[in-house]
Amino acid sequence: MDWSDRQPYPPRSLRERTRRRRVPPDYRFWPTQVLDQLMVVLLVVALLATAAVLAPIRPLGPADPLAQPEAVKPQWYFLPLHQLTHYLPGGLALVLALLAGVLVLLWPFLEPSLVRLFGSQVYRRLGLLVLAALLLLGLLGLISDRSLVILGKQVHFNSWGLPGPAPVEEADLAVPVAPPTAPSRPGPRDAPMPP
Repeated sequence: MDWSDRQPYPPRSLRERTRRRRVPPDYRFWPTQVLDQLMVVLLVVALLATAAVLAPIRPLGPADPLAQPEAVKPQWYFLPLHQLTHYLPGGLALVLALLAGVLVLLWPFLEPSLVRLFGSQVYRRLGLLVLAALLLLGLLGLISDRSLVILGKQVHFNSWGLPGPAPVEEADLAVPVAPPTAPSRPGPRDAPMPP
């Protein structure tokens, strides 16, 4: 019989629950737990070293600090806030994000009055509204400043995430200049200069 089988299931009190989770009497933290963790760390390092040797990352070429990518975008979890900065002027988007963080911190104190005013469904409605807004802003942030092929047509999305004309490159604005043509017969200007 195992030491954990002595208690009835399910336990009825906190004392019985903690009694069932007790460690065996021969367990010692110093050699057992430390060596187990050390084995896991060494295994992860060995796997990473093997992956680095078998599939090394090759450099793409010399770095050019003056070359800027087409659209610099943040990580996916900051895309909604980044896209919100396109719609709101100045630092209003950051102030709004700060107020949302303060609202999350004050939520336990505001909850009873919100339930009295709006009912118990306020969590579901407000949560779905915030989730839909974050997903929409994230999707718009993902496709903004990008050209995509949709149904066989090239579509460019501006910084607001709306489809529109593709941006005009500076090379497209340059007027082509024809190369100078040589005169067909020598004229007075083409005569050799006397020494």
